[in-house]
Amino acid sequence: MAFWTENGQPDTYYLYFVYLFISVGILSTLNRVKWCARFVFGYLILHIFSTVRFLTDLYLTPDVEFELYIIKNLTITFVYFVLWLWIYSKMKKEALHKKING
Repeated sequence: MAFWTENGQPDTYYLYFVYLFISVGILSTLNRVKWCARFVFGYLILHIFSTVRFLTDLYLTPDVEFELYIIKNLTITFVYFVLWLWIYSKMKKEALHKKING
């Protein structure tokens, strides 16, 4: 944890632990669509939180220049978010079909 504290982000260790917990939750509930969709929703919320945290860190750090790799990282993050949003909508649709059809 000293590495993250030295870099000015002391809670990153816990953030990665939550990512691990949600990932294990997704894998362990693949056969139960309703619960898996809940874990995917949690992952989406955590993804938004991490992106906002990254952007505020960029904004509040005065010596960081806005370079091309930052735009690339944000583009990849956006594409990844759209992918998980699509997966979430498909899971919710599947849960609805299971509920309607019994």
